[in-house]
Amino acid sequence: MRMWITMKSLNDAQLTMILDNTKCIRDMLALRIAIDTGMRVGEIVSLDVKDIQDRGRRIVVNTSKRHPEGRTIVVESERLTKMLIHHIGNRPPDSALLVSNKGSRLSKRQLQRLYVNVAKKCGIPDDKCHIHILRHSYVRRMVDAKNTTILRQRMGHKNFRSTSYYVDR
Repeated sequence: MRMWITMKSLNDAQLTMILDNTKCIRDMLALRIAIDTGMRVGEIVSLDVKDIQDRGRRIVVNTSKRHPEGRTIVVESERLTKMLIHHIGNRPPDSALLVSNKGSRLSKRQLQRLYVNVAKKCGIPDDKCHIHILRHSYVRRMVDAKNTTILRQRMGHKNFRSTSYYVDR
């Protein structure tokens, strides 16, 4: 059975343009996590160094909008794995993965603003200038896997009805 995306998303060229126009390594890592994992903004900014496991191949999400018990995301992107390993270096395990220029944990608002600034610079239409569009774009790319159970788990949805909001069967 063929599935079609019903939500707005960015195409691969637009996603590449977003990453190519991100200069700061921290910002590129944050956006790469969103693009390659489909994680929610709150999940990304809540990550600590200790949440990156198995040499960057797994991300443990301890706080989640719908999963107080947490979940584990398998990182399939070799590029993201290398960025995570490099970014972590010898930092303390309990420190925030993404830190602001002032030394505190990067906030949801800061990450949202970062995306909007880069998206506008790239000429992304206003209706796609919200960071949640990266989650929609992740789903668009994952739909070709045609396995809705895996897609539902990767998105952190407890039931398929939530995933069907993104995908029309």
